Order: sequence, then structure tokens, then C-alpha cells
Amino acid sequence: AYAAGQHLDVTKIPFLPYKPEGESFKRSQAIARREAVIVDDLQQNIRTTGGKYFKTDGTKPQSALYVPLLSEGEPIGLIDLQSYQPNAFSDSDVEWLGVVANQVSMAIKNAQLYDQIRSRLTQLNGLRDIDSFITGHLPLDQILKSILDLVQFQVEVDAADILILEEGSNQLRSAAAFGFTQEAIEQVVLAADHSYAGEVLRTQKPVTFVRHEADAYVLDQWRVWQQEQFRAYIGVPLMINRDVKGVLEVFRHEPALLEPQNQHFLETLAGQAAIAIEQRELFDGLQHSNEELRQAYDATIEGWSRAMDLRDRETEGHTQRVTVLTCRIAKEHFHFDDEALVWMRRGALLHDIGKLGVPDNILLKEGPLTLEEWVIMKTHPHMAYEMIKSIDYLQNAVDIPHFHHEKWDGSGYPHGLAGEAIPLAARIFAVVDVWDALTSDRPYRKAWREEDALQFIREQSGKHFDPTVVEAFFAIMQRQP
Repeated sequence: AYAAGQHLDVTKIPFLPYKPEGESFKRSQAIARREAVIVDDLQQNIRTTGGKYFKTDGTKPQSALYVPLLSEGEPIGLIDLQSYQPNAFSDSDVEWLGVVANQVSMAIKNAQLYDQIRSRLTQLNGLRDIDSFITGHLPLDQILKSILDLVQFQVEVDAADILILEEGSNQLRSAAAFGFTQEAIEQVVLAADHSYAGEVLRTQKPVTFVRHEADAYVLDQWRVWQQEQFRAYIGVPLMINRDVKGVLEVFRHEPALLEPQNQHFLETLAGQAAIAIEQRELFDGLQHSNEELRQAYDATIEGWSRAMDLRDRETEGHTQRVTVLTCRIAKEHFHFDDEALVWMRRGALLHDIGKLGVPDNILLKEGPLTLEEWVIMKTHPHMAYEMIKSIDYLQNAVDIPHFHHEKWDGSGYPHGLAGEAIPLAARIFAVVDVWDALTSDRPYRKAWREEDALQFIREQSGKHFDPTVVEAFFAIMQRQP
């Protein structure tokens, strides 16, 4: 965002309106129609629409070129190019700026995807910590405070509290809170019939509200809203086995609700708070609740796995297939116990998570990679290790993502390990991974015949693959229908 010879602080440029219904707003038109728009007489367009443009030294731009940033056909932004000369832009400018827009869109999308995965990994680590607090029998107030700490650092809110429904009454007591200017709020006792929290209890569903003007229904809370200047509210029930234990409330000064993924995370935290409260009341329910949490973790991992398959088009469905076959070989021929199989399954699902750090132009290239591109591609096992190593919940699953490209003869990567120095889980997975890759279509080649792929694996026994694992693989394949 700079003019010729002058740099600007883009953080000081005001937000620009997007009005899809207003075709005269050329920026909006470019986004709505998903095509570049040239404005030859910008000042005439400004006079027509009543718009305002950012100016630096009083000089007025005379023409503009707007190119939408698209990802999978949907707009995610706009390149705004302006000139002090009228009629400054042509179709050739549209063409080259379109190429730039494609690159920018991919970069933005990749950055967003990376941020989402890192955020989910951080959330998962936080959930695991809360889980350990619950199973470690920490005091309830400490667990609830830890949950709100996670809300404070992971969700964009200004204040939050956890209200517990007092047994045998119709009152909600504040058990933990942050972000309120009035300390008394943190010890409030609220009548359930006169609050949004009471509506959450009654419906047993999340309740959201954006304040634009006074709402007489919430009279008891309205004074708090006025004093704290809150403009948005989200309340989530603390539920376990259809039993409501209380409410997790979050507040914002901006009149805007949370994004869906943040509200879902809030609901997950509310579930954990309910578990902590239930533990105090009935310890016998803890084991079942922990199983539900473990299933939630695994469902999240499966979601990441599907997202990676969708990004890497050449491996669509690959992850699920190799996970099933790897676990089968480990169980039937190497007698992995149930716990070890759980870690193996998670590691197999996340085996290529490191490819999130590989640029699309390399990962999705339809043809052989250059030497320089291979150097970048070969960093993905180490990237996987760096992403997973600090997450206690996934540390036992790191062997496959980290070592599945090592080879029995020591010629693999990233560390050149050989023989039994390579973890067994990675040795098993390596055979299955190559088998599935060879027998699947790729953009640059057709799938191999199964006979040819089996012959290749046999030839690589003692070189690429552990001979014992190869024999186990063939034993399984001979029993395949």
C-alpha cells in the first residue's frame, strides 16, 4: 500500500465498505462478479457513488484496477491498484495482475490453513491439560480458572465467567471470571429467571445476543452491560448426560459474535467444565467422560487428516487406507497391544502433517521434482516432529510422522537411520505407504499393477524395507479377498 516514492502505514488505512448489492461500487463489483474491474475515470465513479478514497498528499488518483483474490472460486480479498493517470490500465495489466492475485490467494490460503492447524494443535494441547487437571483431582476452582485461561488466550473475547447452578435452587453462582472491571461481578449470585444464563438453562442450548438497544427482558443483567459496555454475548450450557450444571458466558465490547470454530471450541470447554463439576458431585462418571474426550481428540485428528488429503490431491483417501492396513499388520504379526495401536493409528493419520509447511507449487506439482524441490520436500518429516513434539498427548504418536521415510539400509531421510534403529511402527508404515502410493493413480502417472508393486516391494526387502515386515505384509496380502 504505497504510492510512487512514498511508503504508507497500512494499519492506518480505514476499512473499506463491501456492498455486494451496489454494482456502482467497483470494488464490490469485482468481488461479487469474481472478475477484474478497470475504472478509467475514478473521480467520476467517486462522485457517482459518494465514496471516499484514502489520500496521502492531496493528489487524487484518476484510474484504478481491482482484481479479486479467489480461493476455490470464493473471494477472500482484493488487490486495489490505482494510478494518478486516467485510462492507465489495460487488459494486459489485468492478465499479469491476475497471475499475481493467484499467487497471493494461495499464500493467504496456505497461511490461513497453517494458522488454523497450529491453533487447533494449541487448543488440543490445552484440552489435554484440562483433562489431566480433572483426572489429577485438582480443586474445582483451579480447574475452572484454567478453563477460563484457555478461553482468554484462544478465543477473542473481553470477559468471561462460569456460573454454577446451585443444587435445589434457581440461582446461578459465579465460580470463576475474568475481564470485568467490577470485582463484585466475580462473586455474583444471579436469579436464573432474569438473565440470559437462565435462557441457556431453560433451552439447554447456546444463546447468543448482540446489543444494539436496550432489552427490557434482561433487566438484572442490563446494569452490568451498561457499566461494562458489552455489546455481544454468548452463553453455552455446561451439560453432561443431558444434565445442566451451569453456564459458560463470554462477552465482547464489539457487537459481533464468534466465528463457528471458536464457538465450537467454547462448547468443548463447556463440556470439560461440566465434567469437572460432575466429578465433584459424582466421581463414578469420570471414566465415561474421559472416553468422550478421547473420542473428541481422535475425531479432531481425523479431521486434520482429511484436510491434508484434500490439500494434497494426489493422496486423496490415502491416509485412511494406510492407517487401516498398518494397524492390521502391527496387531496380527507384531502383537501390538491396544494402547500401542492407538498411538500407531494417530501417528499414521498424521504421517504427512509436516507437508503443511511445503509450498503448493512443490506439493501439487504434476511431474518430477527438481533437486532443489526435493530438498524442500524432504523437510516435511522434521516439520512434523517440530509440530508434534511439544504436545504431550501426541508424543507417543511421533514415530511414524518423523521416521517413515527412513530406509532399512540407512539411505533414507531425515536422519539416515538403519535397521532396528528405525522405530518398528515407522518400518511397518513405510511398506504400506509405498504399496498404497504405487497402486494409486497420481497426476503424473497411472497406478502400477498390483503384481508389479508386489514385485517391487519384494525387491526392496533388506534395502528400503525391513525383511521381517515385508514377510508380514505378504502374509496379509495373501489373505486379502
